[in-house]
Parts: sequence; structure tokens; C-alpha cells
Amino acid sequence: MLALYDVQQHRHLTDVYGEDSGVVGRMFAGVAQWMLGCPDRARRHSDDGLRLSRELGYPFGGAQALWARTIIDQYCGDVDRVRERGEALIRLCREAEIALWLLGGGRILRGWALARQGRVGPGLAQLRRGLDAWRATGAAHMVPYFLALLAEALAQNGASEAARAALAEAQAVAERTGERWYEAELHRLAGVLALQGGAVQAAQDSFQRALAIAGRQQARSLELRAAISLARLWAGQGARQRAYHLLMPVYEGFTEGFDTADLATARALLNELGMPGPSLAWDSVNSRARSRQSAVRLVRG
Repeated sequence: MLALYDVQQHRHLTDVYGEDSGVVGRMFAGVAQWMLGCPDRARRHSDDGLRLSRELGYPFGGAQALWARTIIDQYCGDVDRVRERGEALIRLCREAEIALWLLGGGRILRGWALARQGRVGPGLAQLRRGLDAWRATGAAHMVPYFLALLAEALAQNGASEAARAALAEAQAVAERTGERWYEAELHRLAGVLALQGGAVQAAQDSFQRALAIAGRQQARSLELRAAISLARLWAGQGARQRAYHLLMPVYEGFTEGFDTADLATARALLNELGMPGPSLAWDSVNSRARSRQSAVRLVRG
């Protein structure tokens, strides 16, 4: 679709359908690229969507593109940028009276960022208000993802039972609607909560289920998160070599995005788990990653 899209030829379609195909295409391309394990390409698509929305001058498209860019920041773990863009989205939506992205998207994402920055109470309040407002518009999409963000914040505040309830609801919604793109992360978060409650076997089962789902969906970024959680569990049980050999091949599958939070976490854990003898030295791992990036750039010209 993006290959066929021409801004001059197709910009009039926004008046017909209420949104621009180029902005929407870049929004979903960004999400798909992050899932596939390409954070840099995800950010480029989202930035292109923002630039196009400014060129078109449609407030709804601008809010849409900014919302999508903020989600990519959330995926990448850039908490400060999520809060900054979330606040900008709220301002834009208030000025243009766009209820969906203001009441739901902006507040939910800003609430998540506040919670991650240590302001858990205000963050939870915004998350809940945003989720209630999102549903009040009649929108059903994105609800499993938003409930996962709520569960994260609840767990951070020590409200484990409420966090489990949010995840159970998210899984029920995914079953009912078929919106399964965040399913692996729902199981991983369930494993985190199980582990916090001392249910080690249940946690391991959840992490392995998340790994299997992410692998089946080719959602490499969610596969990495699941591998990190399972590797930590095994390392804590003394199975350091097993943990290392689980995480290393998943990490090695990435060729970009090494500044993102998940990849930095994986790198630190691999450093901690580094095996002596025949295992790869960390300098060699970095060298191989750089070589893969160079090869990709050469192939693409």
C-alpha cells in the first residue's frame, strides 16, 4: 500500500474516509516492524507518518500519527519520550476536540509513563480514566494492550491481585475479539506475577507459552522479552548455562535497535551469564552484530 500511495494523488481521500491512507499505513508498518524485531525501521515509519500528517494538516491525522509514535516509544522502553509525546497528544486533542486519542490513547500512555517514573498513584488514575474513556467511545481494539499496561502499573504498586484480574480480562478480550498481537506479552506478564507470588512452575509455564506464541507469530521483540524472563528464572535456579543458550540466539537475531530497553537488558543479562571456554566473548558478540548491520545496509543500498 505504501508503495502505491501518492500524497498528491490520494490526499483527497481523507475527506471521503476521515483518515489518510499514508498516515495509517505508516502507523501499522511501524507496529509490525517492531514486532518483527526491527525497532529502527519501526521508528522511521512512525516518524514518516508524523511528517506526512504535518504536511497534510489534518488534526485527526496528526493525533493518529502522534499516538502511534508514542506507542513505538513505549515498545522501545523510552519512558521520558512516552510522557513527553503523551502530553503533546493530550494538548493536540484538546485543541482539536478529538475524544478518542485524548480520553483514551493520550491518558493511558501518559499514565503508564508516570507509573514507570515512580508516580504510580497518579499514573494508575490516568490509566484507569483513559481506559474507561476509550471503552466509552465504543472502541474495542487495543484493549488487551492497554490492560497489559494497567497490569504492569498495578504490579509495580504491589496490587498483584488487581494486576492478575487485568491480565485475565485482557486474555478474555483477546479470545472474544481475536486481537492476539499482544498475546505473548500477556502470558509473559502472567508469569512475572506468578513468580512474584512464589509460583515458580506456573511462571516457567507462562514464560514458555509466551515464547511459543511469539515464535509462532514471528514476533521477535516479544520473543526476546519472554526469553529474558525465562533466562532470569533459570539463572536464579542455578542453570546459568541453560539460560545463556536460551537467550543468546534470540539476541543474535537482532540487527538493529541496540539502544532500546529490551535489547540493553538482554545484553546486560548475557554479560552477567557469560559462559567461560567455548562460549562467545562479549566483544565477539558485538562485532557480529555490527557486521550483520553493515551487511543489511549493503544489501539495501
